[in-house]
Amino acid sequence: MRFLFVYQICSPGGVETVLRNRAVGLARSGHSARVVLLEDLGGRDVFRGLDEVEIAPTGARLRTLLGDRSLDVVATIDTPSVYPLLARGPGRARVVTEVHSNNSANLTYLATIASSGSDRLLFPSSFQAGWIAREYPQVAEAGVPTSVVPNPVDEQLFRFVPPATSASVPMLAWVGRLEAQKNWHHFLEVASVVARRRARIEFLVVGGIAAPDAVKNEFRERVVALDLMGRLRWIPLLAYSRMPALYSAVAASGGCLLPTSSFEPFGMTVVEAMACRCPVVAARSGGLAELVEEGRTGLGFDVDDTDAAVGQVLRMLDDGALRASVVNAAAEGVETTYACEAAARAYVDAVSM
Repeated sequence: MRFLFVYQICSPGGVETVLRNRAVGLARSGHSARVVLLEDLGGRDVFRGLDEVEIAPTGARLRTLLGDRSLDVVATIDTPSVYPLLARGPGRARVVTEVHSNNSANLTYLATIASSGSDRLLFPSSFQAGWIAREYPQVAEAGVPTSVVPNPVDEQLFRFVPPATSASVPMLAWVGRLEAQKNWHHFLEVASVVARRRARIEFLVVGGIAAPDAVKNEFRERVVALDLMGRLRWIPLLAYSRMPALYSAVAASGGCLLPTSSFEPFGMTVVEAMACRCPVVAARSGGLAELVEEGRTGLGFDVDDTDAAVGQVLRMLDDGALRASVVNAAAEGVETTYACEAAARAYVDAVSM
C-alpha cells in the first residue's frame, strides 16, 4: 500500500516522532510511506535518514501530492487545512484522520468532521477516543468509523545501550515540553521531597527549548525556590538520535523516568523509556494509565499526589527484584505491541477496514 501522511508542523515533538516511526515500520513491512510537514519549526533531526519526507512544500507541490491517484491512504494528523485539497470522486485514496492533540483549540475541526471526507478516525489510546467522543458528539453523529491504533517506537533505535561511563548516583528524569498539561511543576515538587530524603540522587529535565521566556524564567525560579540548584540538570533540547543513550544512562544509574502529566493522549516518552529498559513511575492520567500496568510494567500515582509519587519513586529505586521484573515486562510489551512493525500491522489493519 502507498501512504501519504500530512501534519501541520515539523517540530521536535511527539507527533513527529510517531510519523517517523510509522513510516519506518510501514517501509519494513513492504509498504510505501511519504511524510509531508507543512511548516518547519526545527524538527528536521527527527526525520534524519528518511528519504520520503518533505518539509514546507509550496502550495502547488502539496496539491500535487494530495492529488496523486496512485495513493491508497492519505492520513491527516490534526491538520484540517488539508481537507479542501483532497482528491474527490472515484478512485481517490482513503482519507484517514488521526486525532493526537490534547489542545481543544486544535480540535475544533472535529465539529465539522462529517464534511471532511474522512473515511476513518484513528486515536492513539482508548482514553483519547473516549475523551473525543465526550467533547465532540459530532464525531458519533457523523457516523465516521473509529479505531484505536498504538503509536510506534523504533525498537532498533530505542534499545538499551550501556553507557561509556556509569553515573555515580541514581537519576530521576522528566522528558517533555514545559507546558501546563505536562505538569512539570509537579515533577519539581516531587524532586524536592526526594532530594530531602536522599542525599545521593540527581534530577534531569529534558525539553522546553520552545517554551516562552516567561515559562523558562518560572522554571528556573522554581528550581531555585525548591533548593534544587546543583542537583538538577536541565537540557532544553536533545537530538532525537541521542534519546536512547539518555534513557539508557538513567536506567544504568538505577534511576527511573517520572512523567507527571495531568492530561496525556498517549505518552511517547514512556514507550521509548521502556524500550531502553528504563523503569517508569507515571501519573495515572489519560494514555499513561494504559501504558503503565501497576506493578507489572511500571508504577503509578494519582495526578498531583506528591506523597504517593515520592513513595513509588523510592520503591522503584530500592526494590531490585521489582525493578528487574518491571523492566522485563515493559520491554516485552514494547516488542509485541509498540515496535515499528507490530504497530504498522495494526495500522494497516485499521485503515483497511
